[in-house]
Amino acid sequence: MADRRVIELVEYKPVELPVGELPMKAAALLHDRYGKHVHIERVFWDGGDRWRLINLGWAGYIPLDETLAIALMPKTSIGRLFEMLEVAYDLRVFEQGNDLYEVAGVDDLYERLAGELARRVLLRLRRGIYRSYVAQEEQSRYVRGRLDVRRQMAQPWRVDPHCHFEEHTADLEENQLLLWALQQILRSGLCHEERALPSVRKAYHALLGVTTPTPLSAQACRNRLYNRLNQDYEPLHALAYFFLAHTGPTHEAGDRRMLPFLVDMARLFEFFVAAWLRRFLPSPFRVSVQENYHLGRASDTKFIIDLVIRNGDEVWVLDTKYKVPKSADTADIQQIVAYAESMETNEGILIYPQQLPGAARYQVGGTAVRILAFDLDGDLNVAGERFVAELLHGVW
Repeated sequence: MADRRVIELVEYKPVELPVGELPMKAAALLHDRYGKHVHIERVFWDGGDRWRLINLGWAGYIPLDETLAIALMPKTSIGRLFEMLEVAYDLRVFEQGNDLYEVAGVDDLYERLAGELARRVLLRLRRGIYRSYVAQEEQSRYVRGRLDVRRQMAQPWRVDPHCHFEEHTADLEENQLLLWALQQILRSGLCHEERALPSVRKAYHALLGVTTPTPLSAQACRNRLYNRLNQDYEPLHALAYFFLAHTGPTHEAGDRRMLPFLVDMARLFEFFVAAWLRRFLPSPFRVSVQENYHLGRASDTKFIIDLVIRNGDEVWVLDTKYKVPKSADTADIQQIVAYAESMETNEGILIYPQQLPGAARYQVGGTAVRILAFDLDGDLNVAGERFVAELLHGVW
């Protein structure tokens, strides 16, 4: 990885390269596999032959082969990207005074978080890995636990008894999630031998001795139930979710399989705003994320509403827009009005990452549409306080 050339693409900022700087095989991979992340086209201008690349709103890292990679850079700083990730996914990585805000690039952010996950896994292993009793049944040579008398009588010719028992094991989903996340990190190739890679490798092999590699989805990390014996797994699973949710599909490069790291900035902004509201909206306000409204009982067509806020019978619909137009787009206003009507409310709110110079309120029939900003350019705490205050303005 040390010798790999990196092409940086900032969100929506076109970059042109001589054709010779991007091999045809790499260009084809970008077009075929990562077309929704990077727009690529060949342009001829003033007799020159060039590639034009545009980052379509993503942050991350795409290893194209052993010698070339694409770094997808957010419009905001890498430190701000990390702050948003920390809030959106409840990463809780500053409990030990880490310096993760001081990150140099997207790959550096990834590696530091990987090192943090490995450090915490190793700490948990030293304290003792979480184990629990799991119900098992098997045909064995001796009675273990409870004999299945009914099955034994139904098959009297079988000499070996069929038994039900409970086994005290660490081969549980709690640990399998951590092992699977560490495996994806190792496959990514984004960690250096002189930095996080040794600790990631050590944590992986230590877990491998007590649990089974099991492909699991990122969603398996969410909404888990914890008890006093495994409550410290919650931040571990939050970190595991980060890696599993943002690991893209693998691709072949020579004799290696490579995994990209990809963060959809529009989706991150939505999750960030939702997490902030859940944390700072006063009671009795409740926040719902990605709420579905089906258009007709038997129809698969539906609205997926970013955020819905409820306060008793009062309902607000909110839609996050990760862009900064001169004023709210007509299409955005039409969309939020449709959401409001579907939820039988007259309050729709559009949220942008900066204050827009246009009007802050529109009246469309019986629906009031408010334009709010969660400003990502300044101090997040100050911006967040202002955002919540403006959201609640006139409620009480």
